[in-house]
Amino acid sequence: MEHINFSDALSTMVSFIQSGLASIGKKITDYSSSSVIGVILAAIASVVDELTTAISVAQQQAYLATATGTNLDNKANDFGITRKQATYAQWTFVATKEVPSQSIITIPAGSLITTQPDSSGTGITYTVDTDTQLPIGSTKVNIPVTCTVAGTQGNIAVGTQLLWASAVPGIDGVEFDDSSNGTPAIDTETDDALRARALAAFKGLSISTTNWYTSTAESVTGVSSALVVPQGRGPGTVDIYIVGDGNTVPSDTIIANTQTVIDAGRVITDDAKVFAPSPVSVDVTMTIKATAGYDPDETAVQVQTAIENYISGLGIGGGINGTLYVSQLQAVALGVTGVANAAAPTVPSSDITFTQSQLPIVGNVQVTGS
Repeated sequence: MEHINFSDALSTMVSFIQSGLASIGKKITDYSSSSVIGVILAAIASVVDELTTAISVAQQQAYLATATGTNLDNKANDFGITRKQATYAQWTFVATKEVPSQSIITIPAGSLITTQPDSSGTGITYTVDTDTQLPIGSTKVNIPVTCTVAGTQGNIAVGTQLLWASAVPGIDGVEFDDSSNGTPAIDTETDDALRARALAAFKGLSISTTNWYTSTAESVTGVSSALVVPQGRGPGTVDIYIVGDGNTVPSDTIIANTQTVIDAGRVITDDAKVFAPSPVSVDVTMTIKATAGYDPDETAVQVQTAIENYISGLGIGGGINGTLYVSQLQAVALGVTGVANAAAPTVPSSDITFTQSQLPIVGNVQVTGS
């Protein structure tokens, strides 16, 4: 039912009354809010507005394509799809001491580390996961930490300045210099992302179809996308390549979890296996010319970010065409505000083609501005 707002309802009633009275040679001239008829019609219009609003909202929330929030969760649950919840970033920091330790120093579990507070005095806090000891004669030791708040705000960059929020006698500092041993966090899945997965699940209701394998794999926490290759290892086989959150190679745990979910629902005759893709590092070296009035260095940084995002967005197999074209990199650079011209990249010097099992990941991207 179409929503009828207050003013439209009031206007329609006034017009109807005027037409009816005119047909018998009568009329009412005062429909103001202070008149008796104005008060009565305003009350009716208000009820019409509220009722049609409620009906419109109820209709919207009844369909998977338009439902939001909890109502969307309930609709998605009908197809066995649940919203992915925010996770906690986990990293390996390095506790440091200026001079070699003369004794074993214990860093207690629960010790707090924070980023440099921002202008509002707020920092991102991490908790040391386990008791960790700095050996005698050492100046550094790795410490596993977990962000205290779920979501991508815990995904800090390597080199971010860190401070001890808890006193740890004998330990002078803390650093973050390697993200390879960490697990970045994800935010709670958005309505649009959940709706897309639920609609895909609806389309693939038949078990062991390509859509079913894709939607089932992508339902696992930590899996951002999946590519299904029927008969990848021969007749009767199904290969499922999955990508971790943040365009990463998934961990063994995520692969095992996905395999368990697949095995629980697949047709028994399908030899379905879950694999990690082979990462292919993409390096880019490019020179751009900034438009007059734009800082060349700042513009170059923006272009670098745009190129990195583009590479990360290609996905497993390199996207629809399976190829990263040099011309696409130029197009990405030219699409950044403040770029007057972008030379063809010297790296890569030619187009890059990916196989179905390869995942383009960001390598060494260098953009120079002039």
